[in-house]
Amino acid sequence: MFFLGACEPLIADEEPKATVPDDFRVTLDRSFCFGNCPSYAVTIRSSGEVEYCGEGFVEMLGEHRKTISVAAVAELASFLENARFFELRDGYIGRVSDQPAYQVSVQMNGHTKTVLNYAGEFADMPSIVTQIEDAIDHTAETSTWIGNGGGYDHEIDRPICKNRPTVEF
Repeated sequence: MFFLGACEPLIADEEPKATVPDDFRVTLDRSFCFGNCPSYAVTIRSSGEVEYCGEGFVEMLGEHRKTISVAAVAELASFLENARFFELRDGYIGRVSDQPAYQVSVQMNGHTKTVLNYAGEFADMPSIVTQIEDAIDHTAETSTWIGNGGGYDHEIDRPICKNRPTVEF
């Protein structure tokens, strides 16, 4: 028996809509090191808007924008929740010098947290921190801007990125 009613039609290929908290925002800031470490910041917003600013040893210097899918943002937000980002320590600082600093800031569901990684592998940092940093890069597709590293233009007055977070420790 088949009933017709007020039910919505089912479409076999239809995927559930990805949901992201309206206040979701994640920023990854990678700083200079003594060598030629890529220095840039990238922010991903709930809408899929990606803001990037390269300052050195990247192919594309300055500010650039793109939009990624909300589904990709939802996957990253879910990964951060499953990784228990908000339960991590505020910083993992190794007692070495001349290393790049990586700082991740997340705003989600009314909470904000920043985690600093400065040679964290020498400070009992769990591997999930590096996985989070890599997931942000992957989601934002930063490799399209970073390329093979580029150089450092000593003629540019620093900073070239407006509103770039300051990594302090």
